[in-house]
Amino acid sequence: MNKNTKSKKSEAIKLKPTGEYPCQWDDLIDSKNNVIATIYTRRKGKKDNQKSGITKGTDGIYDIVVNSKEITAEVVRNALVDLEKVTDKRYMLTDTISSFRT
Repeated sequence: MNKNTKSKKSEAIKLKPTGEYPCQWDDLIDSKNNVIATIYTRRKGKKDNQKSGITKGTDGIYDIVVNSKEITAEVVRNALVDLEKVTDKRYMLTDTISSFRT
């Protein structure tokens, strides 16, 4: 098997949260402040007419609805693993806003 085929993905896209965890939804932005994905709890997603799982909106932003009562950094990291399967790109959650506090 050729070691260069599909075994190595490109460098991870670093995403930063815009909110503070725990929360009910959050936008995940890249280094250029572009929203890449919005993550919702199932309850919040239902209120916003979002379907469970991962969908790509007409605006090009991924909507991720997770089966969780609240969004935490761990929930986001797990959701990003699922997003990688859809996009074939790697993602990494950077420090949360609350970690910037002194």
